[in-house]
Amino acid sequence: MTKATSFVAIFLVGTMALFLGEFLVTAQVRRNVMELRSCTPAISSPTPPPPPPTLKCCAKLKEQEPCFCDFLKNSLAKPYVNSTRAREVLEICRVPFPQC
Repeated sequence: MTKATSFVAIFLVGTMALFLGEFLVTAQVRRNVMELRSCTPAISSPTPPPPPPTLKCCAKLKEQEPCFCDFLKNSLAKPYVNSTRAREVLEICRVPFPQC
């Protein structure tokens, strides 16, 4: 194998690894506001005081954090994600509110 062939092979393997890594990172988070349904009781409960968020809710909020700006642009999801109680739940779960 010549130096040029080795360089091309290393370059191609590196490029493939880079694209695969990007794909895996992107594939891990499904941008779906329905993933937050475990937070519905904590955010939308009509009875005062509302129940605290569950561990599952907090985990989903942390998982979906990269998607919050997209949720805020969605007219159906925005009232749910942008409510005062949603902000309180984010604070309880130690998830920052997005600065979009």
